[in-house]
Order: sequence, then C-alpha cells, then structure tokens
Amino acid sequence: MKIRIISRLSILMETVEMLYKYVNNLSLDNIKRDFLLKYGEQLSAEDRAYYDTLFQSLDSIIKEGTQDLDRNDSRLQYYFKDLQPEGCREWVCMAKVILYSFYDGKAFSFDESIQECRQQYQDFAADDFSHYKLIEIDRAGLNYVPVAGDEPVSLFRQLESFDIPGNCKWEIYKAMVEYEELLRELEVLIRPIANRMETILGRYDALLQQTVHYWQGYFAGHSFQDFKTSMMGVETDEPEGAGGERVVWFWWMGCSQIHFYQNEDQESLNIGILVRAGITPKLAGYVQENVINILKFLSDKSKFEIIHRLSDHQYYGLELANEMQLTSGTISKHLNTLYSYGLLNLQRVNNRGYYQTDEAAIRRFLVQLEQGLLGHQPSSMD
Repeated sequence: MKIRIISRLSILMETVEMLYKYVNNLSLDNIKRDFLLKYGEQLSAEDRAYYDTLFQSLDSIIKEGTQDLDRNDSRLQYYFKDLQPEGCREWVCMAKVILYSFYDGKAFSFDESIQECRQQYQDFAADDFSHYKLIEIDRAGLNYVPVAGDEPVSLFRQLESFDIPGNCKWEIYKAMVEYEELLRELEVLIRPIANRMETILGRYDALLQQTVHYWQGYFAGHSFQDFKTSMMGVETDEPEGAGGERVVWFWWMGCSQIHFYQNEDQESLNIGILVRAGITPKLAGYVQENVINILKFLSDKSKFEIIHRLSDHQYYGLELANEMQLTSGTISKHLNTLYSYGLLNLQRVNNRGYYQTDEAAIRRFLVQLEQGLLGHQPSSMD
C-alpha cells in the first residue's frame, strides 16, 4: 500500500512539546551529548555538520518561541508541568491529556487541530465515558478503545485502577468533566505562542525538507511494517495491506521521538527530526533526571525480569512475550519504556527488532544512583 508523506507540521504539537520542555526545564544538551557519544564515530563529517545544524536550530527555535514567557506562570505550570505517572517516564502533562487524547494528526493548523479535539471529545464523553475502556495514560494522553457488550464502567472507576498519584487521577477526571471550559482556556493561553511558532518554523523549512526527502527515499525501498519493526520493535502478524491508509509526518520539538497513531482507516507515524534509519536518539536526561522513575519501574518483578533476561540474550518482542507468558502488547509497552530510558539497545535482524541490555547505559545509571545516594562524586565503575 502506498505511503503518503506529509511535509506540513502540526503547529499544535510543536507548541505543546516546546512548552512542556520549557516549563519542565528540559535541556537539549543531554540529548546532544548522548547522541554524539553513541553515534558520533559512525557519522561522516557531512552528517556531523548536519546534526550540529539541527541541534543549533532546535535550540534557537525553543529560545525564540519561549521568549518573554515565565515558566513559573501559574497557568503554564498547571497545563504543562510533568504529572510524573508512578513508575513510568512518559512525559505527561494536563495539556497533553486534554489535547492529545482527542487528536490523531489529521489536522495541521492550530485552529483545525483544536476543532478536531473538540469534535472527538464529544463522542468520547457520551454516557460518562463508559462506552470506552481506558487502557493507558502516556505521552499521547489517554489511550482508549471502544467496548461493546461489556458492563459499562465509569471513567472515574477506570482511573482508580491506574498506578498514578491520587491527585493526578482527580485532575484528569476533572479535566474530562470540565473539558470544554479547560479547552477554551488552554486555547486562549497558547494561541499567541502557536502563531509565533508557525512563523518561526517557516524559516527552517529547508531543513525540514531534507528530512522529508530522506524518508521519501527510505519508504521507496521499505514498507511501513519494516519501519515499525526495525525502529520501534513493534511486531504484528497483520498483512501489510491491512489497516487503511499509511501516513508519515514529522516534528521538530519531538526531536528524538516516534509517535504511532492508529484508527479504523489510517495508520500514522510522527517521526522526530533527529531520527534516521539506524539512529534513534534516546530521550533526554535518562540518567540524570529519571533515576527515581527507573527504580520505580524496575521494582515490579516482571519488569525487572525482562531486563534481567535481556542482559545475556537478545529477544524480539513476541519471543519474550511467549517465554514470559505475557501479552505482546504488555511486552511491547515495557520494552519501549526501557528503551526510552536508554537502558536497551535495539538491533534489526532478519526483519525483526531485537532488544538487549545496554551495559554501558546500566553502568552510567548505577554511577548516578551512587552519586544520588552517597552525595559525592561517584567512584569508577570500571
């Protein structure tokens, strides 16, 4: 099936991600440092210069886009401060819950995106949200699927089952109940910033087009499923022609991230500006800023067992799921989270994505843990 590649940017997502980074004081320095440590030696001089330009551009976009903003502003703090779901590094904030939960990337202008959120919410909100089952809360907001024939369960009861702080559950439920009011307030808050971002990003269109041309070349020789397997570790027995239209689009602010969206008639990939085949930068600050979240994640027996099994053997997702008697969806989520923490490597072998523990990353994590617990410069881990 033909893959449609879109060169337009989602101004809504660019604005939300920029404000999230700004309010939570997330620096690009960690991404750049870890990127160069991992990939620097394999880059040609031309590639190195290109990535230097990308990092410089990202830094300039954020500085100009957030000029004159106060990260301690109460409204920015409410909507963009990290909610920190328990035991999971997912980069969640109220703005993402309100917007991303009802946005699937079909609209690109700010106004069209807000309207898409409003329309999709209307269907979700019917009958106290109980005709949908909430399956996950992550950086893409609320993930839910329609239910039919089952006894309806209210959204509040569904949220109760999630391992997130009680105040976060209440704030999320309140946001869904008061959605129209909060959406209007959020729209007014970020509209001037979104308008500014559209102008700023227009000046970097030539760099974006280089990314577009690169992926046009890639998908001329690879299928959508090739990408999901090799770059995301996602495996499926579904035939390549199933699932409707395939769409690929890009973003600056989610520079190292890949988001995957799917509905009845479309599958979409949102690819960060830094990502290339064989180069998937890990999320910023996975050592310095997420020691506690990693410890929470690994405190669960099955999650700890996953990384233990991967310490001396490569696994692809379905193989590990069968061996541990877990669903492929559960394994995929845990592997993606461990990979986003920077603790795993992903290698493509015979069209399958194989994971294995990144020993160097584990050692860096242990160094940071020692420093945090003992309060002094850590000893050598050699």
